Amino acid sequence: LHTNVRKNHSHCGKREVNIDQEGKSIASLEVEVMMAKDLPKMDWYSGKCDPYVILSLSPPAACMDTSDKRTKVKPRERSPVWNQSFIFKPIEFKKADLVLNVMDAENFGNDDFMGKIVIPLPTMANQQWIEKWYPLTDPEKKTEAKQLSGSVLARGQRNEEGIGFRRRLAVRGF
Repeated sequence: LHTNVRKNHSHCGKREVNIDQEGKSIASLEVEVMMAKDLPKMDWYSGKCDPYVILSLSPPAACMDTSDKRTKVKPRERSPVWNQSFIFKPIEFKKADLVLNVMDAENFGNDDFMGKIVIPLPTMANQQWIEKWYPLTDPEKKTEAKQLSGSVLARGQRNEEGIGFRRRLAVRGF
């Protein structure tokens, strides 16, 4: 059995859905990272930060393209605007999570981690007009508070001929 449904609307983007021989839902996912707001001061000398976002799928086996996607660094910006789109394809929607790591670029040494968002794609696949803010978290944090003050907005729409999604992600707060 092989079915290919492709829907393209300017208001909801596109997601291609294929059903392989084993009945798994295979798709392409388009993600747009839009902006961040009020990020923390990471550089003591300027009171700013140099943020970027790393996008990946977990587990990596859920996608044939296992390379991470990454926005451009926005130097000295606490409220950056990226408006960058990325495509993951093909992915197995029923097993994948979209992971966004918000980072602060450093000229010397390792980049600093600012927050993480994990969006379970199976929970989004069969809903109508999804518009939900996802909180930024710090899963490695040693304190009891694992949630940071930030969130991501994801939107999508199911249509009759398939599921059309465009994830509009806006990283807010801290």
